[in-house]
Amino acid sequence: MENFSRYFIISEYDEQWGLYITTCGSSNVGEGMNFPAGDHPAHHSLNWERGRVLSEYHLFYLTKGDGVLETRESGVTHFSAGTAVMLFPETWHRYKPLPKSEWQAYWVGFRGRIAEHLLTRLGVSRQQPLLSVGQQVPLIHCFMEMIETSRAEFTGYQQVLAGEVTKLLGWLHAIQRRDSFSDSNIDQLMQRAKLLILNSSHKTSIESVAETLHMSYSKFRKVFCEYTGMPPRQYQLQLRIQKAILLLQDEHRPIKEIALETGFESPYYFSRFFKKKTGYSPRAYRQQLWDRRKA
Repeated sequence: MENFSRYFIISEYDEQWGLYITTCGSSNVGEGMNFPAGDHPAHHSLNWERGRVLSEYHLFYLTKGDGVLETRESGVTHFSAGTAVMLFPETWHRYKPLPKSEWQAYWVGFRGRIAEHLLTRLGVSRQQPLLSVGQQVPLIHCFMEMIETSRAEFTGYQQVLAGEVTKLLGWLHAIQRRDSFSDSNIDQLMQRAKLLILNSSHKTSIESVAETLHMSYSKFRKVFCEYTGMPPRQYQLQLRIQKAILLLQDEHRPIKEIALETGFESPYYFSRFFKKKTGYSPRAYRQQLWDRRKA
């Protein structure tokens, strides 16, 4: 890993995007070497005695070594490789490698209303800024993509960097959610559950899916909700709507027949649910398809 840092000039256009990146880079400090490595502008310079205060969010991910972090709100905390640290704006902090420890880390600084919204879902705070996520290749890839993009600074590079930060935060959130499950095979279990629901007939009950997975219905529903964000019956209904959308492309197939084929009790219930999910009745949705073909 190289020592690399880039600090960006932010335009009004970048700010209006809702998420923009102020800095990104990587740090490789050998045992006994000065920390931090490289030259940094005064507003980002980190000195252990003085500490520092940044005006933006600052996320760094330690991939090798051990360190100590102190912030005004969280106090002193030791952390190791595989830890992501989120530093908040206007928060005094300082950090450094432990003695006789190597240090390899990536970082990114960012601001914007989108960042503020996303971070409310991430489970970090000024009092608890550490995320123990382990060695995660997807996180490293996000940082490496940001570094490569920042070297070029092509037209629109800030918006590309914003996309990478969004993906980075998304990966952190996904890792947190996965780790919240006690079953280490939760991904395989839920993918199997989805396939069972997808490939089942509309007469197949969710209870029978749970039974196939050797789970009680109540436990299956709870785990499925936590994993997907929706109850299994709702997921099943969404699949039926997707199937109905495909069937509506056949202009000769009656809507009543489509309702029955997708497992709805009546054309009325089908039309009501379809409009709730798509904003259009099945007939209006089909008309839109016809109009596009004629255009």
